[in-house]
Amino acid sequence: MTQAAAPASQPSQEKWPIFRLAAIALAYCCAQSIAFLFADNKDLFMSVWPPAGVCLAALLLSPRRLWPAIAATIFVVGNAVNLFQHLPLLNSLGFMSANIIESLGCAWIITRFCGHGVRFDRVKEVLMLLLAATLVNAGSACVGAGVAAMVSGAAFGPFWLKWLVADGLGILLITPFIILCCDLR
Repeated sequence: MTQAAAPASQPSQEKWPIFRLAAIALAYCCAQSIAFLFADNKDLFMSVWPPAGVCLAALLLSPRRLWPAIAATIFVVGNAVNLFQHLPLLNSLGFMSANIIESLGCAWIITRFCGHGVRFDRVKEVLMLLLAATLVNAGSACVGAGVAAMVSGAAFGPFWLKWLVADGLGILLITPFIILCCDLR
């Protein structure tokens, strides 16, 4: 018995996830690096965290089978940028874990209730984005604030509120913008 030859398009389909992951890594790295330019000098916190929106958009625009690879890629890239910015290793690992949990949780909720191919052109999709940006983000902010409190001695409440606002705005502003831009091509 002989095996049928693979279609000519097969190699490009195998390489596509690699190119997708590289593009996501570059977008996340750029968003995080730019966000650090606008950090306040006191405690390295931003009023908007665009990488949260980049990560969620990457997940929503990708098949679910790629979500673990996307999460791992962003975890590595995010930690590299954090370490380059002289963030302590334990803080970086904790913050990136919270960011990944947040993005995966938001993506799961949105696709669970709205299906795949979300474009934020229906009220239900926008409401799910709002719900995810508040509820899931509130939980991940607890993780981030807990890490900051345990590792750096930061005050939990103010850190939690800053995380909630910054990531929430990043999700609400950046995710729909990226998805809209991808629809325009």
